[in-house]
Amino acid sequence: MEFKIIKRDTKPQSLRNFLTAKKMSGRLQTKIRRGLVEVYWGQEKLTLTSKLKDAGELRLITLEPEASQAITASTGEIKVVYEDSNYLVADKPAGLASVPGPSETSDTLANRIKGYLLAQGLNDVAVHVLTRLDYNTSGLVLVAKNSLAQGWISAYQDQMIKEYRALVSGHLAQASGRLDFPLQKDSDSFRQIVTAAGKKALTDYWLLESYPKCQLVKVILQTGRTHQIRAHFAHLGHPLVGDELYGGPRAQELGRQLLHAHKLSFYDPFSGQLRSLTSSLPEIFAQACQS
Repeated sequence: MEFKIIKRDTKPQSLRNFLTAKKMSGRLQTKIRRGLVEVYWGQEKLTLTSKLKDAGELRLITLEPEASQAITASTGEIKVVYEDSNYLVADKPAGLASVPGPSETSDTLANRIKGYLLAQGLNDVAVHVLTRLDYNTSGLVLVAKNSLAQGWISAYQDQMIKEYRALVSGHLAQASGRLDFPLQKDSDSFRQIVTAAGKKALTDYWLLESYPKCQLVKVILQTGRTHQIRAHFAHLGHPLVGDELYGGPRAQELGRQLLHAHKLSFYDPFSGQLRSLTSSLPEIFAQACQS
């Protein structure tokens, strides 16, 4: 596979120092040294000690094939909101799992993306779902198309921002705040519970709109625990509207918790650019607010 890496500055430095500053793993640099990965500047083949003097484009060629994945392709519909040679952002609907699991192996978002890529003739790419959403949560999901893209972006987790919209039941005591409640899986259910023995979980929120029986809030995760938003607001006594698992109202009527991954920002290490995508709220949010 061939990758393009953009050098945006004119600072003279060795290829090794450039890749280290870009947080490229030592494992990949070892592969370059062993000849399993080749790097070119124009037509010039580089070594780790080669000097880069100007801004420009590096070509990185891996001589090892991408590891095969046991993901069945599905022809189900997907909405792609961003795509390049390394990353894809899809707008997942509620009622669809992010990845295959015991209850569904052939028609998840990952299966559909696999089918979408194969339909484009892309047989040598993988599907690595980086920002999973719960089955009944909608919104933006980031996917890496190869193992290099998957591993490299993990070094930039501190620059990834996941912003949600949630409809919480009742009225919050404060218009904004940070929820700092450790979470742990309940041994008797699928719920996450707040306990001192749990893992650190931080959720920031801001009130956007108030309605007679609920409020729309903006939420940004500072950690990524399972069910974090759902469990935190339930702990406050304000479970999400429609969230049956955490005791939210109108669950049978709505069929889903009203939680939506509205905005996703991430640093693309290949281009050196920050990318930001948004997804509009599903109509069910407005309908639930008005009824």
